[in-house]
Amino acid sequence: WQAPLHVPSTRVYDFIKLKPGQTISASVCARNEPDVAVKFEYVGALSPVETVSTPLLHGGMKKPTFEAKYYAEEQELHLLIHEPENVDGEFGGIEIFTKSGTNLEEAEWRSSVVLQQSERSYVIENVNPSTAYAVTVQGHVLPDRGSEMADPLEFEILPRESSVPRNVVLKAVDPFTVRVAWDPPAQPYGSIIGYTIEWSVDNAWKKSVHLVLSRVHFFSRLEPGQTVSALVCAHNRPNVSTKFEYISAFSPIQTVSTLRLE
Repeated sequence: WQAPLHVPSTRVYDFIKLKPGQTISASVCARNEPDVAVKFEYVGALSPVETVSTPLLHGGMKKPTFEAKYYAEEQELHLLIHEPENVDGEFGGIEIFTKSGTNLEEAEWRSSVVLQQSERSYVIENVNPSTAYAVTVQGHVLPDRGSEMADPLEFEILPRESSVPRNVVLKAVDPFTVRVAWDPPAQPYGSIIGYTIEWSVDNAWKKSVHLVLSRVHFFSRLEPGQTVSALVCAHNRPNVSTKFEYISAFSPIQTVSTLRLE
């Protein structure tokens, strides 16, 4: 932290002589002189800290690209940044920026993290805004240059009740087989490209089942009287320029027991 700055009643101040890529944080308090007989100054509490980074000098590498998957159940956005291209100098890593709001064009980008030079993936946690959400990345070239920002990914979080597979039904076909079937979500996000089934036998979870477009699956080689549980999520491909997959939350768990031998 630097020495505090005391300014008159103006409500604007410019920090100067900074360097490209520096992170600036600031908080402000008000100084008041009440109209009392005794000389008295009332110093208010500090405002919440606000942070911004100075822009990098443009150039040094090709505009980066990335792809992403959003997991609604975990509220996580998984990013995979593609290998940097046409780097003129020493690559300094990738910086990730996010923003959210009802009007994304007016919202400001906020730096989330600068990845190490060798890192190409990152998980943003607790992504569950009530408004639109956007993410982009920028490449760093040491000491103070940065690429153009990547084409941003913008999306919204779908309501859980309308985006999960509906009417999931488990039915015991015979003592050794259980059938699971479901209907597509009421509100898919673009095109549905597949489904994932999580399932268990007698409370022991098994390897996930991934299906492309089928909405029926048979669990076989079971034993009489076993309890089978299952829940299903949908994989969506929204119509956006960035390669992006939206994976819905899971449907409510359903349970059935295989038939017993008579």
